[in-house]
Amino acid sequence: MRKEMSIDEKLVIIREAMEKGAEVHVSFHGVISQSAGKEIIERMAELTGAKIRHSEKNQSYGFEVLTGPSGFDAAVFYEPSKEDYKSKLLKQLAELEEEVTTL
Repeated sequence: MRKEMSIDEKLVIIREAMEKGAEVHVSFHGVISQSAGKEIIERMAELTGAKIRHSEKNQSYGFEVLTGPSGFDAAVFYEPSKEDYKSKLLKQLAELEEEVTTL
C-alpha cells in the first residue's frame, strides 16, 4: 500500500536522484484551459530563463533546460475550451471548403 508523500519527502528523493545525475521531468495533465496552462509554464520558464514551446497538436506548452550532464524539462497539457475547439473546427471546415472549390 502506498502512503501519501509530502512535498518535502518528494524533494528529498528528487534531490538525491539529481545528485546522482538524473534528469528531471515535470508535467501537469488535465489543466482546465490553454490560458491556465500558459500561465503555469510562463512562471516556471521565468524561473529558469528557458524559452517556451507550444504544440497545438498535443495541446501542450513546455520548455527544456540543459544543465550539465542532466537536464530539466516541464510540460503542461491542457484541455481546450469549447470556444477554442469550435474555432479549430470552423478553421478546418473553411480549409476543407477551400480545398473542395479548387478541385
